[in-house]
Amino acid sequence: MNSKIQKLIEKQLVWKATEGTKKKEKKIPSGFLNLDEAIGGWPSSTVIELIHKEEGIGEISILTPLMARLSKTTNSWIVLVNPPYIPYAPSITARDINLSKILVIQSNHHCEMLWAMEQALSAQDCSIVIGWPKQINERTIRKFKAAARQGETIGFYIIDPKQSLVNSSVSHKILIEKKSLDIQISILKNHTNKQIKPFLIKDALAMSQIKSLTYRSFCKTH
Repeated sequence: MNSKIQKLIEKQLVWKATEGTKKKEKKIPSGFLNLDEAIGGWPSSTVIELIHKEEGIGEISILTPLMARLSKTTNSWIVLVNPPYIPYAPSITARDINLSKILVIQSNHHCEMLWAMEQALSAQDCSIVIGWPKQINERTIRKFKAAARQGETIGFYIIDPKQSLVNSSVSHKILIEKKSLDIQISILKNHTNKQIKPFLIKDALAMSQIKSLTYRSFCKTH
């Protein structure tokens, strides 16, 4: 194969027709019926963008059922990269998440934070990687996606809407907003590109999490 073409393939800048014959991507239930109906569950081996306008409105709450499930069914790490607050152990265990599977990485340098997230995504002993980058670019997204495929890991990065790229290669973009005591979910982008109307997560499980698992209960400040 031409070396220039090979480089383009490695950088994921071309699509190969044979990729259309690959098996259907694996999905993991999110723990929320309406979210699963919208996207079919969390896709594995990829990276998902979660957009929030402020901290503590439920962006972690929608991930806790997944964290609980994988912390009990795998021996892999759940990695938090640069969370804005120190994880608070009692709230983690109260959500049925195995505390011994939580690994926190902190860095004062943005480039190091991105590097750490990429390394965690590519490691085959991590099940979920959640990062809080201050900003993102297309090159970093592509690195994250390639690393998630290598490690067969689910990655999430939580970012301010001002930093979200209008056009990016991320397969799923989800906007999370607070509506009274509920969470409104807007699927801005998904792998099928179908239009999905915004919906509320308001069942008993979600309500319990929203009330008791904001950042300030999931995480305790210094």
